[in-house]
Amino acid sequence: MVSTCCSSGVEEVLNGDQYGLVVPVDDVDALAEAILRVLRGERRQAPPEWLEQFRTDRIAEQYLKVLLG
Repeated sequence: MVSTCCSSGVEEVLNGDQYGLVVPVDDVDALAEAILRVLRGERRQAPPEWLEQFRTDRIAEQYLKVLLG
């Protein structure tokens, strides 16, 4: 996975840079290089059990707990 650096939790989903690469916003060259690295297999895929915590129903449940107390 490749993503641009933003404040929406990308680094949390990627577990730092363990499961993907984060590049600066508006850096086309860094984005292209990161895509090529992933296509060459230089980054591990996130295991399904890691991604499980980010399923929509789990996230929605957490939001409801915060909003409804």
